[in-house]
Amino acid sequence: MRKHIISTIQAHASTQYPKECCGLLLAIGAKQKYFPCRNTATEPNEEFRIDPEDYARAEDLGEVIGIVHSHPDATSRPSPRDLAMCEATGQP
Repeated sequence: MRKHIISTIQAHASTQYPKECCGLLLAIGAKQKYFPCRNTATEPNEEFRIDPEDYARAEDLGEVIGIVHSHPDATSRPSPRDLAMCEATGQP
């Protein structure tokens, strides 16, 4: 992932702390872009749910090639639930 995208994700995570931030990685032509989304989970400090309207807007801009979320105050390793969701959605 490119440095400017990582920086954008880190900035988004900082603004959402202590909640989990979430967003989508898009392919727009030959470029990639991070699209920040609203976390509509019931327990946003513990999990994330991407707002469906945000997901639809992102799809209008480009192809969704990845789902991004933070783990505030925790390891950056994927949780068992994260891994299961990656498998279920086919998204990294």
